[in-house]
Amino acid sequence: MTLGVAILLGGQSARMGEPKHLIQLGDEQTLMDTMVTLASTLSETVITVGRQYGDLPYVIDRRHGAGPLAGVEALLLSGMCKRYLIIGCDMPLLTHQTMQRLIDVNCSAAFNDDDRVYGLPCVIDSMYATVCTACLDDGMRSLKGFLKRIECELISATSETIETLSSLNTPSDVHNFTLKNGCS
Repeated sequence: MTLGVAILLGGQSARMGEPKHLIQLGDEQTLMDTMVTLASTLSETVITVGRQYGDLPYVIDRRHGAGPLAGVEALLLSGMCKRYLIIGCDMPLLTHQTMQRLIDVNCSAAFNDDDRVYGLPCVIDSMYATVCTACLDDGMRSLKGFLKRIECELISATSETIETLSSLNTPSDVHNFTLKNGCS
């Protein structure tokens, strides 16, 4: 497989108070259902990272407590795909158009704005697995820091793109999202 879409859902959800991926956004739809639907429009291969979700293929972090970078390491070492579009389970504002801008680059890619690099979403080539392992061995936990260490094309984020890169981190974020987007 050339490109897989990987959804990170191994976090502790401390600010949310419950697993983010199980948050209800509508009648029957969870936050994770929303992300799987988007991911499925981009690739036939949708993978979860950190824990299992339904019948989707998944990888488990090889290092516990090492943050999202540990999940990325497990993903890159899995051999499931050559390249991965990596998204968070808590990013329901992402659009197909935003993701396509990353996919269209034929190498690793992330968005940036001035001096800021956005850690998610990003595309990472599996050839950087050893670099990821070295970063973790050095104590790094930052996905942004890892992206700065690899050959990664930075794509300028428009104001419209930046609006789609937000995560839902607190109950207040979810409440505001559901009000704004007409979820009941």
